[in-house]
Amino acid sequence: MKAAALVMMIVGCALEVVIYITFLLTFARGDTWWSAIIPTLLFIVTTPAIWWHYFGLRRLFRNQPVTEMLGLSLWFGYGVLIIPIAGTNKDPYAGVQDFTIVLLFIVTAVGAILTTRLNQHLRTPQPWPTTLAIGACQFLLINSAVHISYLTISAYVTISAGKSLSDHTTSAWFIWSESGGAGLSVTTGLLIVTIVTSLAAAGLFLGMRRPSSTSFRIVSTSAVSLFTLYNIVVVLAYGLPTVGEYAFRPSSTGIVMAIIIGQGALLIGSTLMAGRRSAAAPPSGHSRYHDGAASTAGPHGMQNRFSRQHRSQSQWGSGY
Repeated sequence: MKAAALVMMIVGCALEVVIYITFLLTFARGDTWWSAIIPTLLFIVTTPAIWWHYFGLRRLFRNQPVTEMLGLSLWFGYGVLIIPIAGTNKDPYAGVQDFTIVLLFIVTAVGAILTTRLNQHLRTPQPWPTTLAIGACQFLLINSAVHISYLTISAYVTISAGKSLSDHTTSAWFIWSESGGAGLSVTTGLLIVTIVTSLAAAGLFLGMRRPSSTSFRIVSTSAVSLFTLYNIVVVLAYGLPTVGEYAFRPSSTGIVMAIIIGQGALLIGSTLMAGRRSAAAPPSGHSRYHDGAASTAGPHGMQNRFSRQHRSQSQWGSGY
């Protein structure tokens, strides 16, 4: 099973290379090596999904619980749902990218199932409801990282051109665009992004350290609930952006609302299920899961922030 999960993760990395090639062909200018360096750096910055592939592989080789694949499958699943209702994409490789995203969703979904089962066979097992809840937090972090990186580059280009960011707004899923009012202002949007991302990061941390704790259930549920509520309110109040890289068709509001509600039910249900499972566990089980080892790796460089707990006995005495 571990070998199968590894194969799925490697295939996912290979598909990311396909996305990178289309990105390079679109933005590379000239035939010098320098013309490929800048697009490559931009790709690394604007594609946080590749970071999650790396962290997932790292945790798999260390025989630690892998939740990154579940977060990636939720992210690419969202991408697959958005493809049919997205606005016109002038990218000459849009078709290739869309097809690759569909393949990435299939591969990461299979990988998520395999790693979820593997997590239950660790020396300190991680129940599948806990994996689902942590995966929900992973999805929020991926979403925030993608759109914050896009805003950073967009802001740099806009300010370099002597323009203001006043026309930029944020809509559902923290999508930034120059919509001129179809969403919250940059300041308000950044505040909400910061709150949701902080809650998701805290949920990820607690899920790794204390997956059976009440604080993990509260924080993770709060993160996904606030994210879902924000999506619903901003779409009802402002509609959807119809310009920019992440534009929608004007007639797709109803479909987007259905996606938001369905996605929210899935995310909230995942976190609540983990809390119910933990509450039903016997005292011995509570101690067993409470002492689950923490990872030195995680999104956004959290391997530097969350150092490994030193205990008298190794938490990772054996693997899968």
